[in-house]
Amino acid sequence: MSATRRLLLYSHDTFGLGHIRRTQKIANALASPDWSILVACASPKTASFSSRPGIEYLNLPGFAKQVSGEYLPRSLNIPGAQFVNLRASLLLSAARSFNPDLLIVDKEPLGVKGELLPALEYLRADGRCRTACGFRDILDEPSAVAAEWAERGTERGLREFYDDILVYGDRAVYDFAAEYRLAPDLAERVIHTGYLNPDRNLDGEELPFRFGGGRPVVTFTLGGGGDGWELMEAYLDALMEAGGAPPFHSILLTGPFAPPSLLKKAKRAQETTRGLESADFVSNTQALFARSDAVVCMGGYNTLCELAALRKFPLVVPRVVPRREQLLRARAFKRLGYCDYLEPERVDGRGLLAAVTRHLASMPRDVPALPTPGLARLRGLFEERFACPA
Repeated sequence: MSATRRLLLYSHDTFGLGHIRRTQKIANALASPDWSILVACASPKTASFSSRPGIEYLNLPGFAKQVSGEYLPRSLNIPGAQFVNLRASLLLSAARSFNPDLLIVDKEPLGVKGELLPALEYLRADGRCRTACGFRDILDEPSAVAAEWAERGTERGLREFYDDILVYGDRAVYDFAAEYRLAPDLAERVIHTGYLNPDRNLDGEELPFRFGGGRPVVTFTLGGGGDGWELMEAYLDALMEAGGAPPFHSILLTGPFAPPSLLKKAKRAQETTRGLESADFVSNTQALFARSDAVVCMGGYNTLCELAALRKFPLVVPRVVPRREQLLRARAFKRLGYCDYLEPERVDGRGLLAAVTRHLASMPRDVPALPTPGLARLRGLFEERFACPA
């Protein structure tokens, strides 16, 4: 049966896994035989997670986000302006040729460095495509977001080109419109969907771990591995210096973008330390979390949503550079009883080893489950907007 409606999703991903994983969750939740879904992105790990039938990917040449927050071409050695024009022309061509009925953009209303502007202008002039910009629950400190939005013209972009502003969180946890002081006309467009977590895990990868031989299993995850790796290296140093083995089994998930130095150190540590396993990447992280007695993680959106929905009680070591979003989320989740966290600037390898030991002994056994109605709510919005069940 030929598709009658078309959905275009734009993920502004640059280096990590967070944005493309959230976008793929949305695409999988909305997929149906009556819809064709095209995801425009540049993540090198796009194919690592399962997708439902009816979803295809437009692979853009990739940006790499620097520690400073600046975006540069990941591989192509061409001037930045030419690189942005290249991506913008591909996005405009997709808007014209794919001719979507619905566009959902992730976090950057105008795209990286304004690359979506030509496509948005075309779709607005055409007048038949409904548009939504989706944001994670927390972006950064309000003052930092205000400065960034003023520099990028974000409010103007939202006002001119978007019908809906989707917030993938709960207003009771973090009131997006109030915290970021949205103008009344924009606040009216905000829809808090609730947190996103898939109804079921599509990734059935078999996990390559032995799981501890009767000892508690603690999984350490850095997300993509592009940041936080220094703490992981320090933890490995602490394990090797301590000798013997801690009273738990460590599984290190270093991330596909971890530096070679961390991978080498993890391999060396496994040869000399009992009760230590590592891998750079597994697609089936939910199954790994479910089998872990405790999880040490950063404060990324996807990881905390998955852990809280599983009623785990992670020990969070949030990233604070270049933004403090993860620290704000860790504080909010701790207040509601979903996690504990460490102030990142106060943690070294020995301190982390000691903190994990304390965490195992003191973490609550009856953890509330985080409500994650977001994908179901999006399906409802999908049906409401187009009167066509997803």
